[in-house]
Amino acid sequence: MCKFLQHTGLHQCVPSPAGAAEGTPTTHQWMLRASNSVLMLLPAYHNERVFMLAYWILDLGSKKKKKEKKKKKKKKKKKKKKKKKKKKKKKKKKKKKKKKKKKKKKNNNNNNNNNNNNNNNKKEEEEEEEEETLLKIVPTVVCSGG
Repeated sequence: MCKFLQHTGLHQCVPSPAGAAEGTPTTHQWMLRASNSVLMLLPAYHNERVFMLAYWILDLGSKKKKKEKKKKKKKKKKKKKKKKKKKKKKKKKKKKKKKKKKKKKKNNNNNNNNNNNNNNNKKEEEEEEEEETLLKIVPTVVCSGG
């Protein structure tokens, strides 16, 4: 194992664990950091332990990638479904609002007509009163030459 590490030069870039002799990293540390170089060197070494470790770590990596892809796809599908539901709800609400507005307009028109009629009647009454008062008060203005 140590020869394998020294040959690849990995023991120089990976920190050694506390309490261990210098230059002896744990298998986890160097395997996780150098899975690519391990893949390239595997055919040259027949150490069973190294081979199994490399296989185990690379296999784990591929499983993680697959899981990440699946999660991303699922999230996208969920978002699309939610958007569709929201759109349907909005359409229903809009229809209801339009109906209410139409009813209000009818009432308003009736009210307006009534108000207009009332106003017209009042105006006519006021005009009649003004005419009567004008008839009563006859202006007596004497025009001096002019």
